[in-house]
Amino acid sequence: MRFAENLERSRALAEVTVGERIEVVDIVFETIRELCPLLGINPGDTLRCEERTPREVLLRRGDGRRVAVDRFYAAFVRIREIDQSSFPAIAGGDRHPSGPQTT
Repeated sequence: MRFAENLERSRALAEVTVGERIEVVDIVFETIRELCPLLGINPGDTLRCEERTPREVLLRRGDGRRVAVDRFYAAFVRIREIDQSSFPAIAGGDRHPSGPQTT
């Protein structure tokens, strides 16, 4: 039942907004499920969206590593937004409102 509740509140990674912190809930389709760990994305991971382009979603993992996911594949990764106030800072820091920081 808990899985079903999480899936109902989830949406596709392709829909994430810049600055949003999210948790990966599930990866749909076995082929994509096998690819995502190679990219560094697994169910239960927490990520922050750093940039969206027409082709890909650029994310930062909790360990500071940057991950680029093609938007086609991102459509099959189910996510949920994390309460921003309870989420620990991600290594590499947040982007400053005036522009990107170099890491």
